[in-house]
Amino acid sequence: MTRLVWRMSTLAITLLLATVARPAMSITPTGPPCAVVVEDLSPCLSFIQGKSATPACCEGVKGLAAMARGKADLVAICNCGKLALGTITYDPNRIPLLPKQCGVNINLPPIDKNTDCNKIGLKGLLNAANGRMH
Repeated sequence: MTRLVWRMSTLAITLLLATVARPAMSITPTGPPCAVVVEDLSPCLSFIQGKSATPACCEGVKGLAAMARGKADLVAICNCGKLALGTITYDPNRIPLLPKQCGVNINLPPIDKNTDCNKIGLKGLLNAANGRMH
């Protein structure tokens, strides 16, 4: 019964993220579409809420890394994540841990409501949430 409740709540969160992120498509005309970013990141919700990374989460992080070809892509990914995560309780400091957990070469900032995604640089991604750019 508990497993069924967990699966239903995960599905509900995924649908909520997809619904919330759709308006961001017009906000980020360049870069990956928000619906794709949300789809790739939704299996990682349990990780950023304190649990272990799943194989599905790592596949999503690999998908993001493949889409992140330049600054515009990274800014779009950040903005989509920021928008989608705005209604969820999570630990933003776990987001930068995702690539390491999954063996993926991409830097993700600790995205929260105060993150200025426009300050993300290819080398300074981890400092974007602190308002610094390298």
